[in-house]
Amino acid sequence: YIWIENRSKQSVSPSYEYDVDKNVYYRFVGGEPYYDKEIGPENGHQAYANVIVQRTETSYQYGGSCPLTMIASKNGVAKGNADIFTGGRYIAGYWMRTGMNERTVYLDADGNEIALQRGKTFIQVTDNTAEVTYSCDEDVMDQLLAEAQAAIDSERAAEDTDLGDDISEEDDSMDAGEA
Repeated sequence: YIWIENRSKQSVSPSYEYDVDKNVYYRFVGGEPYYDKEIGPENGHQAYANVIVQRTETSYQYGGSCPLTMIASKNGVAKGNADIFTGGRYIAGYWMRTGMNERTVYLDADGNEIALQRGKTFIQVTDNTAEVTYSCDEDVMDQLLAEAQAAIDSERAAEDTDLGDDISEEDDSMDAGEA
């Protein structure tokens, strides 16, 4: 479960619930299921393979019916912290974009680019002070740990069978005089 604070209007704070069986995050706004305005509720509750909370220094320009968030950049270069949720995991990281025409890259704390899951990604741009709360229900945690243990066991089993040719008793048939 992920909750992102909307300080100006708590009633529309976005949240996400992870469905471990489908490996997706369902989006809610103000506690209600989120449906894409263009395709409507008949096409289902919106689900995402990845959720990124992209933090930045922001300024707001009011135009039309809603404020527009402007990402602070210096000479087209922008960067900031990020909370990345993918496959039921949380990764503390950061984002950067080296130019206005360059893609945004998400990196872990060691500077390695994060491989996101295939599918839709929801990027929530927010200021540096927004509170992000996340937790994991025990059943989900148990299932994720069981899947991780099964993957480790499978890798170990593959390593055990990949050690090369086994030495058999027949290989010890050399006489002591042969060397």
